[in-house]
Amino acid sequence: MGSFYDIDLRPGFVTILAEILTEDGPLPGGKLIGEKLQSRLILGTFHSICRRYLVKYGYLIGLRKGFGIADSDDTRAILRRIIKRLNSSMDMRAAQGRISKHKAQGLSPNDLAERVKAEELELVEIYRAYDEALAAANLLDSDDLLLRCGDLLREHPECVSNVQTAGLRL
Repeated sequence: MGSFYDIDLRPGFVTILAEILTEDGPLPGGKLIGEKLQSRLILGTFHSICRRYLVKYGYLIGLRKGFGIADSDDTRAILRRIIKRLNSSMDMRAAQGRISKHKAQGLSPNDLAERVKAEELELVEIYRAYDEALAAANLLDSDDLLLRCGDLLREHPECVSNVQTAGLRL
């Protein structure tokens, strides 16, 4: 495992170390470093770090204050209602997986609509309704945390002007 003490901690900067989730849980980064270094680090999973930035600066990209995080149960419930309302034959888990895959590729429902074949338009309709349901409930799903934080950092890099990143070699 790489050493946290090898990280160049420039004065006046905060360093982000995102923990990597393993089968045994997150790597215990907080236990590998001293208190002096820990005070200058932002430790967490990618999702938790993104959530912190979105809570603080999300208004800059149109997020409403007090947004919640939709867990997998919420996501499935929302998709079940949408699939039923649209009288779709698509399997809920398949829709969930495909929407997540498209989000991971940075494709919004509109982006997807421009690229898909006619037989996939049903997914676009479900995806669009899903995004609208999340927005109406002021929720982000786990994919949105990463995507929206990426949007924030691209559009407003000043939010992290005092941050340097450091990789942990395993």
